[in-house]
Amino acid sequence: MRISALLLAMATFCVGSQFPAAHAQEKAELGATRVARWKGDRTAAFLLMFDDSWPSHFQVAAPELAKREMIGTFYICPGKGEYEKFASEWEEKLWKQGMVYGNHTMTHKGVKDYTTANWEIGECARLIRKISPGKAERLVSYAQPGVKAEDWNLSAEALAELLKKYHLIDRPPFTDHGAVYHLKTSQEMLELADKAIASQGWSTSLFTVSSGSSRTGAIRIFGRSSRKCLSSCSTV
Repeated sequence: MRISALLLAMATFCVGSQFPAAHAQEKAELGATRVARWKGDRTAAFLLMFDDSWPSHFQVAAPELAKREMIGTFYICPGKGEYEKFASEWEEKLWKQGMVYGNHTMTHKGVKDYTTANWEIGECARLIRKISPGKAERLVSYAQPGVKAEDWNLSAEALAELLKKYHLIDRPPFTDHGAVYHLKTSQEMLELADKAIASQGWSTSLFTVSSGSSRTGAIRIFGRSSRKCLSSCSTV
């Protein structure tokens, strides 16, 4: 149920995007109605996600997505140094290319207690809704930052309370879907898209791209997988 809600929330953000039809529509009798399984009547859905507010996201990833008329979700940390240094890119440019923002907490440093968590999560949610236009209480995707266990002092119950308070919803799991971390080759990435298409379901891929060889490798995988998805999937 939570995954379905997430897909619905992310799809809502990209209603203005247009994709070529995945297959020829069957001729229907006048007045007949059919509900599409995925946005744009695509065969499957593939979510492209980017973490940590790295400069390579607005330098490389977003422009490449825009070229392909695709949408990515960027999980930002407005209090993180990389974001603050290039705040104008995030606040004035990237979202205008049709990209979506997700909540990755303010600083990506973890939380020491409920009060800290309330600010880390709540302030990030407030800024996202302030930066990009939309309904005041629209659903926003949330991703817990990858910090050491001792740096995340918040129970699952308390987290669920904060997500409800700020109209946030957990994204799909990172495990086995992280480029560079879990997916080492372009073929492994493409197989995720193939499986989604075969099942007429959905899948995800997550990128944490900074610089150097990790950036080059992940962007190469992204470039190939995005072309694959554009042919058969809806990015939401």
